[in-house]
Amino acid sequence: MDVDARNGIITNHAVGVYNDLQIYNCTVKNIYLRGIYASSGGTFTIHDNTVDNVAGDVQSIAIMNFGGGGLRTDGSGLLSSSNPIRSPMPTTPSCPSTP
Repeated sequence: MDVDARNGIITNHAVGVYNDLQIYNCTVKNIYLRGIYASSGGTFTIHDNTVDNVAGDVQSIAIMNFGGGGLRTDGSGLLSSSNPIRSPMPTTPSCPSTP
């Protein structure tokens, strides 16, 4: 297993709820626990991303949501994980996102 970070893109739920979060055109790879994680309970759209090699634990998840609602639209590319998508429950990528 080759992982470089614990988490990829994750919201900081301790500072509040993120509504209208958008994550797109990103590549997240070699992650131990969470690839993309909307954790604040807000609304989101996650689309056109590549998430690869999220591995390291039985709880590893490629794309995850906790307590919020939104869309993960088709076109999110490769999802490589033992648990690719989980909702509800579910680094340094460079890509556009709007909190």
